[in-house]
Amino acid sequence: MKLWRNAEELKPSERGDKKQAAQAFMMDVHDGQRFKYVEGPYYFHPRDVAHRMHSVDEAVLGYWHDTVEHIRDKRFPTQRDPETGEKIPLPRDVEEAAIQEILQHIKDHFKDCGFDISRLIPELDLLTKRTSDTYDQYIGRIIAYAKSPGGSLRPVKVKKADLEDNARPDRNPRPPGPKDIARVARYHRAIERINSEFPESSFRVMKLMRISITRDRLKPQGERAFGDHESRVRRDRRARREQDAKEVPNHLPFRRRHAFRRRPNGQSPQHT
Repeated sequence: MKLWRNAEELKPSERGDKKQAAQAFMMDVHDGQRFKYVEGPYYFHPRDVAHRMHSVDEAVLGYWHDTVEHIRDKRFPTQRDPETGEKIPLPRDVEEAAIQEILQHIKDHFKDCGFDISRLIPELDLLTKRTSDTYDQYIGRIIAYAKSPGGSLRPVKVKKADLEDNARPDRNPRPPGPKDIARVARYHRAIERINSEFPESSFRVMKLMRISITRDRLKPQGERAFGDHESRVRRDRRARREQDAKEVPNHLPFRRRHAFRRRPNGQSPQHT
């Protein structure tokens, strides 16, 4: 099942730029896919993760971090136990063969586009969670690779940005149910595990998100993760209003406070 365009079908701008080609591939693979818990096209998520990355290779991994899982799930739709409702994992050998075939197709596709992504294929494989793995095992593999002698921090940076984006309040249903709270708490535990394994300086190259999720706003667990957080802009605006209220006569409505100015001779204007 072909989910993406061939190299000759891409626009010249997509063929000539590695990041543009990676974004086009991601858009093709996730075309028509929607967020599971909120409204909106799913490609917003990998796009936001990629925009936080500093280097081209990190951005490519950010665009692709969910593509292999999505293609695998298209080929092998999720099966659930009729009694417990839990997902039934794929046989390990079947899943590994399918993932390696998908990775080879991606590698060949970008070779046709003129890009060598051989060094990114193992890291893309690492970012692909196996259905039989627990989440702790999955995060542990990524951390172990980053700590190995020939490893790289790229998968850790992408995964941390992925977790923070998935934990955003606007990426989750409101109000949250018990499963939603447990899922977001799992994301926060993984973030804290990554932060404990690597110094914060390792992630200074990561750009700020357009909707900022700072570390102190990421609550470790429970319903705090879904609290209504005031943005810095809103807090500053409220502080300015409070300061204006002390300096401007109380009878002035807020919409006219911006027009309140002292005259050159020090006399206040008369308001009726």
